[in-house]
Amino acid sequence: MDEFFEKFINEITKCNALEDCYILIDKCVEDISGFKELDLNLFKYGEFYIRTGKRFNLEYIAGNLEEIKELQLSSAPEFVIAAKLHNNEDMVLITKISGSSGGEFENYMRVRNNLTTETKKLVVNDFDKMASKGFYNPAMVDSASNWYVISGRVYIDKWSVFADFQNDNQIKDKRNILLQMCEL
Repeated sequence: MDEFFEKFINEITKCNALEDCYILIDKCVEDISGFKELDLNLFKYGEFYIRTGKRFNLEYIAGNLEEIKELQLSSAPEFVIAAKLHNNEDMVLITKISGSSGGEFENYMRVRNNLTTETKKLVVNDFDKMASKGFYNPAMVDSASNWYVISGRVYIDKWSVFADFQNDNQIKDKRNILLQMCEL
């Protein structure tokens, strides 16, 4: 993490509400090379992703990313910090996707035929790691609409909800769905 981004994080944590964050972020987008707006509430600086929103939503994502941190999933972002703003309603979540500094998000369905089998198997491996702990990310198996490719790696954007497996048959069924989605 470079000196600028450390200062940025420090300033974000001092904000009272999202309006204050947007003033700071807009200035960064205008003045800092590599600081980009990706979506209404999503910004990027190098490998770091800044997501702004209401605390009740982002707290779930932050908690889930912390929970899976030890699993080192290739399809999940790395948790960096969740900063609850002083108004106690808003939050900023910062994550990192290693190797993504120069890449652009592409829809998985659009580029899936260009991906290697090994790349797709990494998603299945992530599922297996979670399954070994008794839970899974429904966004991983319900639809590829939350799947993206960045710098040749499959990335799943939705980490707000986890589900527990009810039995071994459910694990097999969900894994088979995932294999079909990965075309393996």
